[in-house]
Amino acid sequence: MQGALIITAALAGGATSKNNNPATPYTPEEFAEESYQCLQEGVSIVHIHAKDPSTGMATADVKQIKQTIAAIRDRCPDLIINLTTGYPEGVSPDERIAPVMEIKPEMASLNVNSMNMGFGDYKKGALMYEFVYTNPFSSIERFGRAMRAHKVKPEIEIFDPGGISSSGVRGTCLRSRCISSSCTACSAAWSSLRSCTSL
Repeated sequence: MQGALIITAALAGGATSKNNNPATPYTPEEFAEESYQCLQEGVSIVHIHAKDPSTGMATADVKQIKQTIAAIRDRCPDLIINLTTGYPEGVSPDERIAPVMEIKPEMASLNVNSMNMGFGDYKKGALMYEFVYTNPFSSIERFGRAMRAHKVKPEIEIFDPGGISSSGVRGTCLRSRCISSSCTACSAAWSSLRSCTSL
């Protein structure tokens, strides 16, 4: 007997803009419409990086995130919400976990690698933006415990094989069977069949 196929749609990356793709949602209404379109194609889960509508950049503002999630739930009540905890530099651990604790989505990402993070123009061979993306063990443990306390299922997000070891730190995440690999950042494991099967 075949198992069920569960499809997740990441509607917008933290650094994705309308310059990359004009369909990238910024406003709560745009997120709701994209979620609805995905639902019609068989998607069960939407991964959300809420945006500041005026800039298109990812935001950790709880009010803006609440508006975005409310719009999606109003339009697509059956979709599972997977809220990011990954943000650019300058966002504190408190700010990263606060939306999860307040909104209590069904799922939230739990990033378990620290790495050089960068976004580049591969066609031009140019690095557009870079920073050190830090996910120390203290944050992994804290976020994992907060998710468990608020009954939010962690989506363990790994960027390279080391993340597999980090995901079990002090037992906070071992019960999660939802693991995803992110291969789009410059220092992540390369998105090849060999790389993915090694993870």
